[in-house]
Amino acid sequence: EEQLAELKRAQEASDLKSQRRIVELLESSSDKQKLLDEAEKGRRELQQRADDLSARLRQRESQGLEDEQRSTRLSKEAHDARMEAERERSRADAAERESARQAAEVQRLRDGQNRGKAEADDKAAQVDRLQAQLRELRAEVDRAEDER
Repeated sequence: EEQLAELKRAQEASDLKSQRRIVELLESSSDKQKLLDEAEKGRRELQQRADDLSARLRQRESQGLEDEQRSTRLSKEAHDARMEAERERSRADAAERESARQAAEVQRLRDGQNRGKAEADDKAAQVDRLQAQLRELRAEVDRAEDER
Protein backbone atom coordinates (compact mmCIF):
# COMPACT_ATOMS: atom_id res chain seq x y z
CA GLU A 1 0.00 0.00 0.00
CA GLU A 2 2.80 2.33 0.73
CA GLN A 3 4.25 1.48 -2.58
CA LEU A 4 0.92 2.18 -4.20
CA ALA A 5 0.69 5.53 -2.43
CA GLU A 6 4.24 6.24 -3.47
CA LEU A 7 3.43 5.38 -7.07
CA LYS A 8 0.30 7.48 -6.83
CA ARG A 9 2.29 10.46 -5.53
CA ALA A 10 4.89 9.90 -8.19
CA GLN A 11 2.10 9.71 -10.80
CA GLU A 12 0.49 12.85 -9.42
CA ALA A 13 3.89 14.61 -9.36
CA SER A 14 4.51 13.46 -12.91
CA ASP A 15 1.02 14.61 -13.95
CA LEU A 16 1.59 17.94 -12.20
CA LYS A 17 4.95 18.26 -13.90
CA SER A 18 3.35 17.39 -17.27
CA GLN A 19 0.56 19.89 -16.67
CA ARG A 20 3.11 22.58 -15.75
CA ARG A 21 5.02 21.74 -18.94
CA ILE A 22 1.79 21.92 -20.94
CA VAL A 23 0.99 25.31 -19.35
CA GLU A 24 4.54 26.50 -20.09
CA LEU A 25 4.22 25.30 -23.69
CA LEU A 26 0.77 26.91 -24.02
CA GLU A 27 2.12 30.17 -22.59
CA SER A 28 5.14 29.92 -24.88
CA SER A 29 2.84 29.18 -27.80
CA SER A 30 0.63 32.13 -26.81
CA ASP A 31 3.70 34.42 -26.56
CA LYS A 32 4.92 33.17 -29.93
CA GLN A 33 1.45 33.73 -31.42
CA LYS A 34 1.47 37.28 -30.00
CA LEU A 35 4.90 37.85 -31.51
CA LEU A 36 3.66 36.39 -34.78
CA ASP A 37 0.55 38.63 -34.66
CA GLU A 38 2.70 41.69 -33.90
CA ALA A 39 5.08 40.76 -36.72
CA GLU A 40 2.11 40.36 -39.08
CA LYS A 41 0.74 43.72 -37.95
CA GLY A 42 4.16 45.28 -38.50
CA ARG A 43 4.35 43.65 -41.93
CA ARG A 44 0.91 45.01 -42.85
CA GLU A 45 1.91 48.49 -41.62
CA LEU A 46 5.14 48.31 -43.62
CA GLN A 47 3.22 47.08 -46.66
CA GLN A 48 0.78 49.97 -46.25
CA ARG A 49 3.67 52.44 -46.00
CA ALA A 50 5.31 50.88 -49.06
CA ASP A 51 2.01 51.14 -50.96
CA ASP A 52 1.60 54.79 -49.84
CA LEU A 53 5.17 55.61 -50.85
CA SER A 54 4.67 53.84 -54.17
CA ALA A 55 1.49 55.82 -54.80
CA ARG A 56 3.25 59.09 -53.89
CA LEU A 57 6.14 58.16 -56.18
CA ARG A 58 3.73 57.46 -59.06
CA GLN A 59 1.96 60.75 -58.31
CA ARG A 60 5.26 62.66 -58.32
CA GLU A 61 6.34 60.95 -61.54
CA SER A 62 2.98 61.85 -63.06
CA GLN A 63 3.33 65.43 -61.78
CA GLY A 64 6.86 65.55 -63.18
CA LEU A 65 5.60 64.37 -66.56
CA GLU A 66 2.79 66.95 -66.48
CA ASP A 67 5.30 69.65 -65.51
CA GLU A 68 7.58 68.60 -68.36
CA GLN A 69 4.68 68.63 -70.83
CA ARG A 70 3.53 72.04 -69.56
CA SER A 71 7.09 73.35 -69.82
CA THR A 72 7.35 72.05 -73.38
CA ARG A 73 3.99 73.58 -74.27
CA LEU A 74 4.92 76.93 -72.70
CA SER A 75 8.28 76.91 -74.49
CA LYS A 76 6.49 76.32 -77.78
CA GLU A 77 3.98 79.07 -77.02
CA ALA A 78 6.82 81.46 -76.13
CA HIS A 79 8.62 80.55 -79.36
CA ASP A 80 5.42 81.05 -81.35
CA ALA A 81 4.85 84.42 -79.63
CA ARG A 82 8.42 85.51 -80.45
CA MET A 83 7.94 84.46 -84.06
CA GLU A 84 4.61 86.34 -84.26
CA ALA A 85 6.24 89.42 -82.70
CA GLU A 86 9.04 89.20 -85.29
CA ARG A 87 6.47 88.92 -88.09
CA GLU A 88 4.64 91.94 -86.68
CA ARG A 89 7.92 93.89 -86.48
CA SER A 90 8.67 92.96 -90.09
CA ARG A 91 5.19 94.05 -91.16
CA ALA A 92 5.54 97.30 -89.21
CA ASP A 93 8.96 97.94 -90.79
CA ALA A 94 7.54 97.23 -94.25
CA ALA A 95 4.56 99.51 -93.57
CA GLU A 96 6.92 102.23 -92.34
CA ARG A 97 9.09 101.88 -95.46
CA GLU A 98 5.98 101.97 -97.65
CA SER A 99 4.71 105.04 -95.82
CA ALA A 100 8.09 106.77 -96.29
CA ARG A 101 8.10 105.76 -99.97
CA GLN A 102 4.57 107.10 -100.42
CA ALA A 103 5.47 110.33 -98.61
CA ALA A 104 8.50 110.74 -100.90
CA GLU A 105 6.28 110.04 -103.92
CA VAL A 106 3.72 112.59 -102.72
CA GLN A 107 6.51 115.13 -102.22
CA ARG A 108 7.90 114.35 -105.69
CA LEU A 109 4.44 114.78 -107.20
CA ARG A 110 3.94 118.06 -105.30
CA ASP A 111 7.32 119.27 -106.48
CA GLY A 112 6.36 118.30 -110.04
CA GLN A 113 3.01 120.02 -109.62
CA ASN A 114 4.72 123.13 -108.30
CA ARG A 115 7.21 123.06 -111.19
CA GLY A 116 4.34 122.56 -113.63
CA LYS A 117 2.42 125.43 -112.05
CA ALA A 118 5.50 127.63 -112.15
CA GLU A 119 6.08 126.67 -115.79
CA ALA A 120 2.40 127.34 -116.55
CA ASP A 121 2.65 130.70 -114.80
CA ASP A 122 5.81 131.48 -116.79
CA LYS A 123 4.06 130.43 -120.01
CA ALA A 124 0.98 132.49 -119.12
CA ALA A 125 3.22 135.51 -118.42
CA GLN A 126 5.04 134.90 -121.72
CA VAL A 127 1.68 134.64 -123.50
CA ASP A 128 0.61 137.89 -121.84
CA ARG A 129 3.87 139.58 -122.96
CA LEU A 130 3.51 138.20 -126.46
CA GLN A 131 -0.11 139.33 -126.62
CA ALA A 132 0.95 142.76 -125.41
CA GLN A 133 3.69 142.83 -128.08
CA LEU A 134 1.16 141.64 -130.63
CA ARG A 135 -1.18 144.46 -129.65
CA GLU A 136 1.64 146.95 -129.89
CA LEU A 137 2.66 145.61 -133.28
CA ARG A 138 -0.95 145.71 -134.51
CA ALA A 139 -1.22 149.22 -133.16
CA GLU A 140 1.99 150.16 -135.06
CA VAL A 141 0.66 148.43 -138.16
CA ASP A 142 -2.62 150.31 -137.79
CA ARG A 143 -0.73 153.61 -137.35
CA ALA A 144 1.45 152.85 -140.32
CA GLU A 145 -1.58 152.10 -142.43
CA ASP A 146 -3.24 155.27 -141.21
CA GLU A 147 -0.15 157.25 -142.17
CA ARG A 148 -0.10 155.95 -145.63
